[in-house]
Amino acid sequence: MNQTVLVPIPVSPEMAEVLSNEDARTKAGEALAHIAGLPSGNLTSLDLAIAAIRLSAAAAGGISDEELEAELAAHKHERRR
Repeated sequence: MNQTVLVPIPVSPEMAEVLSNEDARTKAGEALAHIAGLPSGNLTSLDLAIAAIRLSAAAAGGISDEELEAELAAHKHERRR
C-alpha cells in the first residue's frame, strides 16, 4: 500500500516556489527517500543527479539546456573514471 503523508519542513522562499509544482514535490520526496535508504520508486542515480541540478538551478533562477547538457556530460565523464 503506497501512502503519502505531508510533512512540513523549513525551506528557503526560493525552494518553496520550486516545490509549489506537484511534479517537483513528488521527485523531491523520492530523492529524500533515496537519501534515507528507503525505496524510492524508479529513480536511478542519474535521475537524482538531474533532479538535484534542476532544483538547484530553479532556486538560482533557471538553467539553460546547454548548462544542463554540460553538467550531464561532466557527470557521465566522472562516472567512467
